[in-house]
Amino acid sequence: MLISQDTMVSSSWFLSIVAIFASIPSIQSQNYRTFLDKHIVEDNAKINCNMTIKDRNLNRDSCRIRNTFIHDSNAKKILDVCAPYESSTIVPSGRLLTLTDCKLLRSPSATTCSYSQTGVKGVVYVTCEKQRPVHFVKFEKGTEPDPEPTPKPGFAAQCAPCIWTLSLLVFLRELLQSISLFNM
Repeated sequence: MLISQDTMVSSSWFLSIVAIFASIPSIQSQNYRTFLDKHIVEDNAKINCNMTIKDRNLNRDSCRIRNTFIHDSNAKKILDVCAPYESSTIVPSGRLLTLTDCKLLRSPSATTCSYSQTGVKGVVYVTCEKQRPVHFVKFEKGTEPDPEPTPKPGFAAQCAPCIWTLSLLVFLRELLQSISLFNM
């Protein structure tokens, strides 16, 4: 029983596609450490957007258009929000949090970005994965949240069923093609 070169090529193509699809959630996702660095400052910190963004090296290749810092020592409040969620889910904070919102004013280069800043109270929406915040989605200024918020699946959770279905269909097609080649 010999396997043709066409079958080997299509099998390697199939494996490449599966590997790409399998990596999509990890490409989309940040990790917890990155989230902390980008968005968490101490509860009572008096921050300066220009200095904090520069000190944390958040503008590597270009200026960030906007960044919001959550005043939450040790990320305790946000960790409490994410505690029930294992899979990728967008969750509101459930209460008003103190925030510093930084908006880009001008950007001659990534090393000299200039920001305006506003202190606000707002409900924060984050993507939680494995009981940890991994992505800042948005905030809603000064509104009390719904007492029983309905979490929404995050990107990875929304795409996973589609990816697996597509992968299964491609696999079945390849399998049927290889069976028909063997029967010839």
